Amino acid sequence: MIKFTSTLILLAFALLLSCGTSTVVVEEEHVTNTENNHVEEIPENIAIGKVVLDKTGCPVKLILENDDDNCYYPVNLDEMFKVDGAYLQFQKYLSRAPLPPGCESCRAISLENVVRLKR
Repeated sequence: MIKFTSTLILLAFALLLSCGTSTVVVEEEHVTNTENNHVEEIPENIAIGKVVLDKTGCPVKLILENDDDNCYYPVNLDEMFKVDGAYLQFQKYLSRAPLPPGCESCRAISLENVVRLKR
């Protein structure tokens, strides 16, 4: 009986020790910006595009600087940015919004953090 009790106590003690000994260490990544070692990470969804307005086809579309083959229809572009020939920098996300008539060859995108560039 003593052997059973001591085994039970030892088992309970081992369980108590194992419940709380695990720790999670999260290391932060630091990016150093010095004159000689400048590291800049640009997210993949940041793009620069030219606004193209058309009265007969797609009313507003964006042609990206590095992607002349595709056109994009911005579903949430603010009126102040709808200037023909204006260059914009923005974050783009694919959208499932329906395309207006004339924009069938474009992809619908949603824009965030839109900035007009001086060019």
